[in-house]
Amino acid sequence: MAEELAPSARATLHLPGDPVGNTMRANVDRVTRRLARDADFADARIVGARFDLDTGKVAFHPA
Repeated sequence: MAEELAPSARATLHLPGDPVGNTMRANVDRVTRRLARDADFADARIVGARFDLDTGKVAFHPA
């Protein structure tokens, strides 16, 4: 898991605010872009989302 999150964490080190939140948002964006480029998902609508363990709620990211 840490290996997958590392690029997003490094990319957001300079941003103000919550480093964990920044990393999670960047990771959702990174993964959705990667899936959108994958030919296996050519017919799929890729939507980024984040599940909050504390609240049990899902927050969808803008497309």
